[in-house]
Amino acid sequence: MNGCQQGFRSLASFSFGGQESASKPPQAICKPLGQIVKYEMNLNRLKNLTLLSLLLLIGCTPEESLLHYKFGQNTITRLNKEKKVYLYDGAYSLEGIESQQASAVIDWQFDDGLFWFIQFQPDDTVLLFSGGLGRLESINKKGSKLVYSKETNDLLEPYQSDSSSYNNLYQLSNNLQLEKERNEKFGSKVRREPIRVSQ
Repeated sequence: MNGCQQGFRSLASFSFGGQESASKPPQAICKPLGQIVKYEMNLNRLKNLTLLSLLLLIGCTPEESLLHYKFGQNTITRLNKEKKVYLYDGAYSLEGIESQQASAVIDWQFDDGLFWFIQFQPDDTVLLFSGGLGRLESINKKGSKLVYSKETNDLLEPYQSDSSSYNNLYQLSNNLQLEKERNEKFGSKVRREPIRVSQ
């Protein structure tokens, strides 16, 4: 056998019969442990997000779509319909509210969130002003104690020096559970009462 043929045989044995064609060890076929742990963490995050979404939906159940806000002798009734909030001067049930014109309507479809304030005044008027989310669609100025104000900064200034007590101020939100927690945290004396809506 000449040298040329010998070289060809050694090349052939390396390329086709050596370690190159040997099966891979089992650990190279299995997924690394790090990938499995990462997958489980992502799955847990997804479960938590789903649970949070369900809790947010529960916070806006039909039973709480009609609310009363009370301070002193005044009551404001809130009716939620889709992504609009209808505010009425006085205490109404669902049956009684149908014949009434809303004192104010706030539309939060575009912003996809509601952030407004109501502030009960000593003269029995109730100021309504924006915190930045939601648009005032209409206000009924005839005979209503609910008054719209554009002076948001001036109205909030007294509360910035003493943020521990909202007293006569109440923050409105599209998330009713968050609204309740936020106003309790800041010590609002305004009472919020959900009115049961018959299904």
